[in-house]
Amino acid sequence: MIFDIESLTGECDCGATHSLTTREILIESGATGRLGDIAGRLGLGDGAVVVCDDNTRFCAERISDVMGRSMHASPIVCLPSKDLHADEHAVALLDVMLPPDAGWLVAAGDGTIHDTVRFVAKERGVRFVAYPTAAAVDAYVSATSAMTWHGYKVTVPAVAPIAVIADTDVFSAAPYRLTVSGLGEVVGKYTSLADWKIASLLTGEPYCGRLASLIGEAADAVRSVMPAIQRGDKGGYEQLMYTLLMSGTAMQICGSSRPASGAEHHLSHLWELEVINPRLGALHGEKVGIGELLILERYKNLLASGALTGERVIREYGGLPTRLLRVGFGDHYGNIISENTPDPLSTVDLDALRDAMPDIRAIVESLPAPAQLAGQMSDAGCKTALDEIGLRGSIRDDSLMLSPFVRARLTLQRLSALLLSRDAAQ
Repeated sequence: MIFDIESLTGECDCGATHSLTTREILIESGATGRLGDIAGRLGLGDGAVVVCDDNTRFCAERISDVMGRSMHASPIVCLPSKDLHADEHAVALLDVMLPPDAGWLVAAGDGTIHDTVRFVAKERGVRFVAYPTAAAVDAYVSATSAMTWHGYKVTVPAVAPIAVIADTDVFSAAPYRLTVSGLGEVVGKYTSLADWKIASLLTGEPYCGRLASLIGEAADAVRSVMPAIQRGDKGGYEQLMYTLLMSGTAMQICGSSRPASGAEHHLSHLWELEVINPRLGALHGEKVGIGELLILERYKNLLASGALTGERVIREYGGLPTRLLRVGFGDHYGNIISENTPDPLSTVDLDALRDAMPDIRAIVESLPAPAQLAGQMSDAGCKTALDEIGLRGSIRDDSLMLSPFVRARLTLQRLSALLLSRDAAQ
């Protein structure tokens, strides 16, 4: 599948000049065999090291073999997959295991391997090539790493890949649960794009309508090929990978996760903090997909309740609910307060919010119906309910109440604190 990077760079109608570190993205069967040629064309030279885990070592061996035919053989660094997470422990382990003279890296694995490699690549000042082994997440081409740092989920600056080599023969053969995780990531784009546009309306936050349209159209295309993906159709898998990489490319262009992460991701991040729930075995995309359905329902309820009218905006904002945050986040309270200082709601002009309500209503009206999306997801094998990922349904309300504070990011869910009918809408 063609991924035209050049069409995404340069001057844009949004007023910005887009640029990318990533210079090539290849999505096709047999793409592994072209890695050596691409590395040569990009001037990467010798000194490649392939990083994998136990589950993707066979891919690393294929990559090393290909590289050995075109340049010097590439050593493999294999991290233990048991309890492997993108955290300070994985970073320290990889840093110790990497040869000191590593010239560039190949990340062969899923999101954990890529987040860890991109972080270490930045620390070492080397480039890396992304080799996704499953269509599971959208962070393969991102310039940031989603890390759990000393128990707290953070997004940190890292380095974007110089190239992405996505071999359809590899990622279409991954365990289907990983593919389902990718589907959850994709459906999450509907509310993340809505939140991005709403924030731009109210605060002037940079927003690119062209990137948003490309992501939205690609997400629609994935929904249409969900049955084909479940049948194992490689064309459907390529559309899924294309959409995930398009989302990641938008994040790289914008310099943040804003185009791809909104209120639905904040629910996932909250559950990963484990302040109102036990440790979960769910994959990131599984949590995001369920978060998407909860946020869609929430936004549609706001619409149906009449909350999205200028008359329902409060007259004065009282600031952060510190007592709620202290009780809800416990030991993470200090981090949450730091994250939310300054408070994103303090930047919202209430008169501007009233004036923007017609546009906000139109955005919410354009979102998919939760029941219809849930049906499509269920038919494709996605998890769609809290209890399917080990969460009690009783934490739904607490999740919606606390999740907006895990990131200092303006979303409609966070804005609902400024609406008089917010309690009835829940």
